[in-house]
Order: sequence, then structure tokens, then C-alpha cells
Amino acid sequence: MNENKYTKTVDSIHAPESSVNSMLDVVQHYEKKERIIKMTTIRKYVIAASLVAILALGTIIGISALNPKENPFGLYVNAAEMTAGEFTEVCSLQPVGGDFYTADGRVLRKQTFTLDVSVEGKKIKKVTFAGENYTLEEVKADDAASTPKGAYRINIGMMADTADTALPEAARQAVRDLYDHLNTKAGEPVLQGNYDDSVFDANAAMKTIYDAMFNRLKLDVIVTFDNGQTETRTLIFTCNGANPDTGLIVLSAKIQ
Repeated sequence: MNENKYTKTVDSIHAPESSVNSMLDVVQHYEKKERIIKMTTIRKYVIAASLVAILALGTIIGISALNPKENPFGLYVNAAEMTAGEFTEVCSLQPVGGDFYTADGRVLRKQTFTLDVSVEGKKIKKVTFAGENYTLEEVKADDAASTPKGAYRINIGMMADTADTALPEAARQAVRDLYDHLNTKAGEPVLQGNYDDSVFDANAAMKTIYDAMFNRLKLDVIVTFDNGQTETRTLIFTCNGANPDTGLIVLSAKIQ
């Protein structure tokens, strides 16, 4: 079985040589004098050497590793408590903005969504947000009476780009098809010469696009406490469904 980092660290720690030599001197002294060794005497040296080893361990792996976290915090999205277990449905929401951009056959779909993120804990000084695959367009503390204390209303922008090879091909095709579908409805020219609007499934296309955008979104919630310590929890999301008639999407989230 492979040793983990903790096991290797512990195995590499030894009592100071001076402590060991002192213990051996005591043993030899008693052997010469009476041939009787008091176990309480040896035990004192063993305990002393062990304490030195424990202090060394704390220095190597960090004192905080030997103590429980002192500054935990609770995390909620749209009042739904977040855990590291299963995805929890947090809302049915509608984009607050969005548009298409095209150039040289490339289609980019941008959407902006609003989420309420609440943080609950003691002695919290500041909450900030970071993460991957989104733009943070606005953050403000929500002081409305209808929202919980510690809630932050954040506007996040996400993009599905047909030139982005990191997106699944199905998502990139759905962006092209959605663009041509809207152009067909408006009587405008389509981008794809072989596009057939009669077989277009708006529900499936929207879910595919939102899946791709939300599945790679990571929202870091960074909490700074009064004592200067910080803790970060990362939220990840998934799209449960989309309704093209209402524009609503069902969103779930959990702590990574």
C-alpha cells in the first residue's frame, strides 16, 4: 500500500538525539548500579521526546492541521443551503440579458443571470467572489427586507462560442441552430445552408447550451474574517431543464 503524505511525514520525525542519548544514559546508569530500571523514569523521557516530535509535526504540516477550523460559514444560493453532496435545486430563473454576436461564420451567445448568494457565520469582515468561465458584471449587498442578512446579489455573464473548442460540439451546434431558428422566425437569412427549421427543437437546444455554460462555471466564495483568516468554498452548477416559451431554466448547485 502506498504511504500517504501524512504517513511519510510522521515516519520522518524522530525524537532529538540528545533526548534519546539521555534516556540511554539513565538506563545504563541503573544497570551498573542496581540492575533495576524504574519504568516511570523511562516513561518521562519517552513522553518528553514524543512532545518534541509532536511540536515538530505541527511546524511541518501547520498548526492549523492539529486544530479544528475556527471560522466555518454557511453558504446559500437563492435561500437553498449548499452542501458537498448531491446537487440542490436553487431556482427557476430567467436571463436578465443576452445577445448573439456573429463574425466570419462564428456565432457567440452571451447570457447574463442574477443569483443571490448568502453567507452566514460569525465575525465575517468581507465576502468576495472569483472563479472560472464567467464574467462578474455586478456585485452588491442586498439590503432588501425580503432577503436574508448577508445576501449578495450578483450578475454573472457567460458565453457559448462556436469557436471555443473547449465546448462540446453538441453545444456549439445548438448555438448555430438557435441563431438560425431566430433568424427564420424574423425572416432573416440563416447562417447554415442546410438548416431545417421544421426539425429544430428549441427546448433541447437551450438545455444543451445552458448545460455547457453552467457545467463549467465555478463560483468561488471567499470569506475574510475579523482575525484576517480567509476561507474559500467553490460552487458548481448544473442545468436541469429549459423552457423556450417562458425563457426559464431550472438550476441546481452544490459545493465542490
